[in-house]
Parts: sequence; structure tokens; C-alpha cells
Amino acid sequence: MKSLFLLPLALCSFALGQTPFQSLDYDQACTKAAKEKKVVLTVVESADCNQCNTVAEKGIGAKELKRTLADKCVAIKTTELPEALQQKTIYQFPEKFFGVIITDADKQILQVYHGSTSYFMTYLEVIDKALEEQEDTKQQLSSLKTAYYQQSDWKYLQKLIQKIQSLKLEPAIQLTDELILKVPQDSAKSISFIQYLMRTAPLIGSETEKYINKDRDIYNMAWYRMDQPERVRLNNRIIGKSMDRAIRDKDQQLAYRTASYAQMTHQQNYEEGQKAHSRNILRYFKEVKDTANYLRNCTNFYDRIYQTIQVNVIKAKDSAYEETQLTEMRKRMNMQPPANGTVFRETISLRSNNQAQYYANLLNDGAWNIYQMSREDKFLSKALSWAKRSVEFYESPENMDTYARLLYITGNKKEAIFWMEKAIQKQELMQLNSNEQKKILENMQAGYARPEGQSM
Repeated sequence: MKSLFLLPLALCSFALGQTPFQSLDYDQACTKAAKEKKVVLTVVESADCNQCNTVAEKGIGAKELKRTLADKCVAIKTTELPEALQQKTIYQFPEKFFGVIITDADKQILQVYHGSTSYFMTYLEVIDKALEEQEDTKQQLSSLKTAYYQQSDWKYLQKLIQKIQSLKLEPAIQLTDELILKVPQDSAKSISFIQYLMRTAPLIGSETEKYINKDRDIYNMAWYRMDQPERVRLNNRIIGKSMDRAIRDKDQQLAYRTASYAQMTHQQNYEEGQKAHSRNILRYFKEVKDTANYLRNCTNFYDRIYQTIQVNVIKAKDSAYEETQLTEMRKRMNMQPPANGTVFRETISLRSNNQAQYYANLLNDGAWNIYQMSREDKFLSKALSWAKRSVEFYESPENMDTYARLLYITGNKKEAIFWMEKAIQKQELMQLNSNEQKKILENMQAGYARPEGQSM
């Protein structure tokens, strides 16, 4: 099974009540919102993370939000970003966006929230901001867009870009490419302006990126005057946006340039740089459905890098880090270790840098991709070894599911059933939907050739 984001157990411990969502498509929701003078709250579900979707429904379905949703919103769910919101001429969403978008009845974006949470106050704050935005018509995205196209002035363009970024969206590269042509020369080469362009995370190979790199002295001064966390975030955005574009356009050259850029961000660590390069290339081949190249590249990547890492060493480091966090937290809170430290330990561990889970997820992703892409024994046996190592690092419902399926199709049906039962038990403990896994288990017990009930 595809890896999910690791979320605190507490976020999933709930009983879902009546759904807050209406059975409408986006156009119908906008029509209803216009009649009732409401905004449209659209939840775009994750394609890869059922747990994330469950968490979102918990947060939005909280009783504390019921009145606000009834009075102010038309709430709907969808599995894909509504086409009306994909205005790639001025902004772009991540290729695999999931989260909440609030628009007015005219389909103008008021607020965007990326991801999911079970904490209802987060959604309440997003709704409140959207309602404030609706009242302040001059500062709405649509108004700033109109003002720029009417005035064609660089200051209006700059305001438009800033507005897009305030919504946690990425400005379309056309906007920044246009900005560098319009900005006055006395501002164009200033460090502050170069930093402003850097903060738009320009696409690799764009005119904006070329402009930033034209004078390396100014570039270095602008770049290194920003703190390291911001530089890391910007690099991640540049890599993500550029790979999204490469995948969308099936541009292999851009994919390799992006992978090289990712490698360059790890100049002090050659091995990490190699990992970054390989991860990005594998993502490209997977997303453009180039199965042959994916299979050719993934075996070396996972075997060379992740199979050589010792599980006990990583777990020992995680344990030591967690103990340090516990000690520091007790000092800050002036607390003595509780008689039963389980709850306290779970609270602290959510903040730890859990490398065992990180490696478990990466190995599971590789194993799951092979399971979906290939039926050749040489690849399936590799995937089985990665899945086995994944559960050695950390047992999640997702990687136990993957391991069980690979065991089954490689002939070890008894052990496959054992691991699928374990996966179901853990899902039920976390109050996650396990219907798919129960059906897979039934098929295994019935002796189907494939766990999904398909013939080989």
C-alpha cells in the first residue's frame, strides 16, 4: 500500500458524525452559494493518503464548526482540483494538491489551506479570513489581477505576485518573467529586488532564474543574507515546481536539470546529493509512466542506498534523540518522569526526527511501486526485500499491507495472511477504514492468484 503521512494517533481517535459535505459538484456549489450569499468551501482529497482525508473530515465535521458551515459555507468534497480554479496564467497549485480552497460564488479564490488537520480551529480561522477577504474587495486576487491588466504597471504586478504568495500558491513564471522587463533599472539590480525574485522560487531555466544568476556577486550577497531555513525552503519549492513542470510537459531534459539542482543543494554531503538526484529522477519516470526507465533505475537506488543502512543503528539514534527531547521537555516543564511514561513519551515523540519511519516509508514506496508496475520475478523479489526491510524499520498499516501482498504473489501465502491480519489490526487500533485490506485478506484465504482477486 502507498505510504501515508505519519500522523499522531490522537488525530485519528474519533467517531465520524454526520457529514458536513453536500452532494454537489463545484459549479452547482457556486450556484447555490450565490443564491444563499455564502462562500464555497472545497476539500480536495489526497490521492495517496486516506488517513489525511479522514483527518480532514474529522476537523471539518467537528460540532464546533457546524453552525459556521451552515450559515456561511457550501461545503463539498472532490478528488480533483476544480478546473475553474486552475488559472495557470497567474498562479499554480502543486501537482498533487490536497487541502481546502475557499472561493466566492464567482469562483474567485479567497483562502487556501494546504494539507489536513483534525483541529477545527484551523479551519475556522481559514473561513474567517476568507470572509474578511470577501468584504475587502480591493485586496481580492481577482481585483488585483484586474488592476494590473488595466494599469500594466510593475507595482501592480508586484502586488499581484505578493497576493498569490500570501495564499500559499506559486506565481506563474510568466508573471515574474514579465516583472523583470517592467521594473525600473535603478531597482532591477538591487539586492532587495533580487531577494524578492528569489522568494518567488523561479522555475529552473526560466528568464527569472537567468536574471537572478546574471551577476554572481549580487546573487551571493542576496542569497546568503537570507537565513538557512529560508534558503532550504526556497530550494525545495524550486525543485518541486520545476519537477512538476517537467512531469506536466514530459520534459526529460528539465527533469535531469532539476535533479542536478537538487543534488547541488547537498554540496557538503556527496551521498545525500546522489540520493536527491535519484529520488527526483525516479519521481519523474514514475509520474510520466515510463515503467522501463523506472524499473531500470530504482533497483540500484534502493539496493545501493537503503538496503545498506543498518536498522538497529537508526533505531538507536532515534531512541537517543527521543530521550534528549524528553529530558529537555521535563526541564522546561519542571516535571519528574511520570510513573507510567507512555502518554508523555508519545507526546514528545511526535516532535522527534524519526529516521526509522522515514526509511520505512521510502522503502515501502519503492516496494509498492514495483508491486504495481511489474510481474517479473527479478523485480518482485527485490521489492519483497525492500518491504521486509521497511517493516523492520517501523510497522505501519501501509508497509505491512505491501509486505503481505508481495509475500503472497511470491509464494509465501501463509506468512502473507499473517501480515495482512497484522495490518488490519493496526488499522482498527488507529480507527482507520480497513475494508480494502479485509477484502484482500478474504482473497488470500480463498486462494486467488492475485490478492486483488485478479488472475495472473
